[in-house]
Amino acid sequence: MSIQIINREEKNCPFIVCDHCKLEIFKAEEANAIWLGDPRREEGFRFDVGHVHKECDQPFQNAHPAPPGSQWFGTGLEHHLYTLLKNVEYDAHRAANTKRIVDNMG
Repeated sequence: MSIQIINREEKNCPFIVCDHCKLEIFKAEEANAIWLGDPRREEGFRFDVGHVHKECDQPFQNAHPAPPGSQWFGTGLEHHLYTLLKNVEYDAHRAANTKRIVDNMG
């Protein structure tokens, strides 16, 4: 995942950046999480995840062909982010407090 801090309005703002076009991803529903994986899905394998705009997905995969024995997998970025937060036991009920703090910064 390419997360970059981009200075906006004198603030340090984290963004997920497309691994193909290098522009910020502003809407999760318009992007995918993609990875080269093992089609046999053997237990314990780990894979780096990339993030691309949906329109950049196929051009990125064309520029980075899957090596023999692997294939591209992917899911919508909104699903990927939800699962990621679930896997780190992010407490959605406390999110309202975090949102209030972050929204009042600056």
